[in-house]
Amino acid sequence: MNHRVIPTRPSLEQYRKQAKDLLDGINRQSPDALGRVGTHHPRLQGLAIPSLAASRIKLADAQLVIAREHGFESWPKFSAHLRTTLASPPDAFDERLRIGDAELTLEISGRRDARALVIFALAGNVSRYHPGIRDVAAAFNCASFCTVLADLLTEEEDVEDTINETLRYDIPLLGGRAMAVIDRFANDSAFRSLRTGMFGSSTGAAAAVAAASERSTVVRAVVCSAGRPDLAGPALAWLNVPTLFVFGGDDTVGYGFMRTILGVLPPQVPKRLEVIDGAAGRFDAAEHVQRAATLASAWFTEHLGSESAVEERHL
Repeated sequence: MNHRVIPTRPSLEQYRKQAKDLLDGINRQSPDALGRVGTHHPRLQGLAIPSLAASRIKLADAQLVIAREHGFESWPKFSAHLRTTLASPPDAFDERLRIGDAELTLEISGRRDARALVIFALAGNVSRYHPGIRDVAAAFNCASFCTVLADLLTEEEDVEDTINETLRYDIPLLGGRAMAVIDRFANDSAFRSLRTGMFGSSTGAAAAVAAASERSTVVRAVVCSAGRPDLAGPALAWLNVPTLFVFGGDDTVGYGFMRTILGVLPPQVPKRLEVIDGAAGRFDAAEHVQRAATLASAWFTEHLGSESAVEERHL
């Protein structure tokens, strides 16, 4: 059997979306979607389309079909292969952080000789496995920033959210978890000496804003990249942290929000809006990701780069 080819730069998020789209097609009784299930699902293989349509097929079944179409016997083995392909930096390590009943996964890299710490607030369709996020983190590591890629939803919540898309918009939940991540490093003697910045994309941008507004004595700079900082609501008016907003020139909705947001932020707080021509609501093209990483690195260097700059801002 011929299997589908995995691209050079695979995206686990994109395959999760494909599984969700396949499930939607199954629920609509699309002959193509049902045919794929009948061909690749070991339990449902060979069933006639009427029988398939009557089966109670779940997201896990759709994920299994995607995996088997690519030559893997299960979704966990397929996703593990993709995560290996999206290799972490040599010095990276994972940590589990328990917050209430939830256990989040943090990926930490670039600790050696780091001059500052950047925490990534990640949620929705942008996780620590997103190629663009990994490219930005790698650029930060090269600029001597230690990075923490923090998925603010658990793996179980993330699977659930691919269906209902509600948790990614629960900014109080995400912001609270982002604050817990900030506190974890602020209270660790191995990291306490590093000045801290926040990087947020998608709805994680709103979580970064909400957390930074509550932890302004710890967080010294924020970058919102192709995200939805407007969802932070009143927290924007309390944000006393230098903040950079990076948006795509083709994202007319996001740009419109940003023009309003800049007027809401406290006037004394350093802030800037940078627009990347040709980019839309998400930065998927390599040149757009690189441009966003360059702008963010410059912002963090400016606002996290020296103790004197930090001390001046708090006088």
